[in-house]
Amino acid sequence: MQITSFLQRLMPSWRLAVPVVLVAVEAGSNAACPQAPGPQGGLPIRTATDVTFPLLAGAPFQSIYQADQVRRFLDSSGNLVELQERLTVQGNGNESSPFRLDFIDQLAPKAKSTVAAQAPKWNAIYADHAGLMFLHSGFRVHDPVLAQANYSILDFGTARRAGRDVRRVVVYPGRPDKAIWVLDVDTLTGIPLYSAEFDPAARLIGEVEITALSLGSAVVPRTANWSWSPHLTITNLTSPQQAAAVLTGTPTIPGVAQIMPEYALRDVHVAGNQLNASQTLVFGYTDGIDEFFVSEAFGASDPFQVSPMTPRGAPHTHTIASYDDPGLRAYVFHESGVTFEVVGRGSLRRLQDVAKRVCHQAVTGF
Repeated sequence: MQITSFLQRLMPSWRLAVPVVLVAVEAGSNAACPQAPGPQGGLPIRTATDVTFPLLAGAPFQSIYQADQVRRFLDSSGNLVELQERLTVQGNGNESSPFRLDFIDQLAPKAKSTVAAQAPKWNAIYADHAGLMFLHSGFRVHDPVLAQANYSILDFGTARRAGRDVRRVVVYPGRPDKAIWVLDVDTLTGIPLYSAEFDPAARLIGEVEITALSLGSAVVPRTANWSWSPHLTITNLTSPQQAAAVLTGTPTIPGVAQIMPEYALRDVHVAGNQLNASQTLVFGYTDGIDEFFVSEAFGASDPFQVSPMTPRGAPHTHTIASYDDPGLRAYVFHESGVTFEVVGRGSLRRLQDVAKRVCHQAVTGF
């Protein structure tokens, strides 16, 4: 059953202000990520074969740099939103590299008035969700071995971007329900200066374009605590089974292997909020590039109890609410005091089957 009005209340109108699962995901992202492989294939990039998945995985975390960039995406109404950003990264070779991502409306004198008028709102979104936006909302190679198995890199020659030489490539998925990525890769650093996400019908969903890139330690702020850090307390787990020892309830371990055989479990952690003592268990899955997440928020109130579509006194039903926009697909249901969320990119149609499978597990216990 689709309850659009319920999800519209649950999720703000801007797609970057995402539900609790992604808040918990981004909170753990900067602390729990494994070592990112260093660039391989040779830098500088001279030939088509130099652009590899290991290089794309490690390059964004190897250098110290600052980038002025433009983020464009379609909102829930299909309108194009354009945001100006400034990204600063102090690369240390892995995904835990200190970084800061700010909304900078001053960079765009021609920015649309609607975005400029909502600058305080966007500043707050970036302050809360910078981890999600930097590590998960654009192109990222999370596992080069899985990426090699599930994607192909097609070379389209050389070009220029932000006054720098780039190698233009298309990262093409082996299955039809994945995003197609167009990248302009800087030949000196391996950093993508442009990334565009297309759906399986080749419609543009979003893009990030670097307009200016500065390298070197001088771009890093001298002030203490300059980098973004999560607000929640993160407990990293080595296995799904370990979750039972740190949670107040019994976790449901998602059985998704038959539905998503090319995805592997990449991360398991518990996000805790000290203000209300809530706990959210998060499972993160990847095929090397694409991701989806399953979260279980323990002690949460049943969001369907406030739905006007639920008659008073009606028997309990197992309802999965859904939300879709061009770039995001989300499913929510509540069972025995736990709110479950399954979230991934809009192109991943099999995510609905994952939500149904996890719901069946939560109800039946197997």
